[in-house]
Amino acid sequence: MVTGLGITAPNGLGAEAYWDAVRVGKSGIGRITRFDPSQYPARLAGEVPGFTASEHLPSRLMAQTDHMTRL
Repeated sequence: MVTGLGITAPNGLGAEAYWDAVRVGKSGIGRITRFDPSQYPARLAGEVPGFTASEHLPSRLMAQTDHMTRL
């Protein structure tokens, strides 16, 4: 039984936004904005705009996890 679907993706936060983006072919890849990428060969990434981990995770986990784990 599936009781729900949650998606955290660069091209949509939430199932409806994600599927809307997929249907129209919207990519979630763009220029890196979270840090200065000038010292790295990559300039593009799939960042997740609008996601605030503290709205979804207990505060004790915020201190114990890094950004990628929270996604």
